[in-house]
Amino acid sequence: MSESNRRHAQPGVVIRGFERAQSDPPRSGSCRGIRPCRSDQHEAIGDLHRAADNYSGALEEYGAALKAVGRDAPAERSRLLMRVAEVQTARGEYEAATTALDEARAVSRLLGDPRLNACIAAGYAGVLIQQGQYRRSRRYAQHAYRVLRDTDDHRTVGQVSVTLGLCATRQGRASEAIEWLQNAAATFRRIDDTDGLVTALNNLGLVYKNLREWREATRFLEQALRLDERAGLYARMRGHNQNLGLIRYRLGQWDLAEENFRQSLKISRETGHLQGEAAALLATGLLARRRRQLESAEEHFRRALELTRPVGALREATLAGSSSASWRWTAATACRPWRCSSQPSTTRA
Repeated sequence: MSESNRRHAQPGVVIRGFERAQSDPPRSGSCRGIRPCRSDQHEAIGDLHRAADNYSGALEEYGAALKAVGRDAPAERSRLLMRVAEVQTARGEYEAATTALDEARAVSRLLGDPRLNACIAAGYAGVLIQQGQYRRSRRYAQHAYRVLRDTDDHRTVGQVSVTLGLCATRQGRASEAIEWLQNAAATFRRIDDTDGLVTALNNLGLVYKNLREWREATRFLEQALRLDERAGLYARMRGHNQNLGLIRYRLGQWDLAEENFRQSLKISRETGHLQGEAAALLATGLLARRRRQLESAEEHFRRALELTRPVGALREATLAGSSSASWRWTAATACRPWRCSSQPSTTRA
């Protein structure tokens, strides 16, 4: 099953099918000694868990695949370790991701394969940008891009282009960021990688949002939302709705903004995303405040404050993610005007 088909399949159904297949002995002559069939099965199930955002399940299966491969297949072992690193990065476990990449690099040195080393460099770039080390991330990403751009590893080239676009964004080079992200989107379209395409489109939308080019920002974010709706990637739709709501709030399109915030709130609650729920409540409260619905606004702010306590008392809840400081509000700040006055605040949102 191809990567794109795995992502569009119903993960639970397909995973159960693979798990049943694990109990069956491999057919005579299968795999032809390339690597154990058991490793293939564990890796396939791990990929499906990962597509369903079940990271613990993915790590368990990749770990089983590594045991099945052993240490006699360095290329396969390095590739599986890179899978582990990608999942750990998605979980925010950056030290664990770096450990997996370090092991992959040590194994890959036995082969002296420039492409494999470039893929590992791409993994380091992805971890480093999450840690805010943009210059180091850029160096690793540029090396990976130079080695891989003329190969058939289009998926990694697209991912590295996204990383370079994000580095440029963080370093204030918006035009360069847009160029890299557009290149990434074109690459992902060519190979029919919906997941990668959504990542590129979403980040393009956020770059334009930071530039206050609302029409372009809305266009890219709506494209990302439609693709995720079509693919059934429900959890990721939360962020798209939140960002679209913020843009429409700024444009005075309050009814559309409210619908986006409500969708973000619904998804956050159903997926147990506390920070997302707090952000959606804050946004809905700000909208109610603009409409002079003072009691409703106060209630939303108080509920948001209650949600921030389990994940760090009075920590800053960010309405637009980490992409725009102008949208940052804490629940305590939002509640403060209501404690002393019933008059609407003149503070800008």
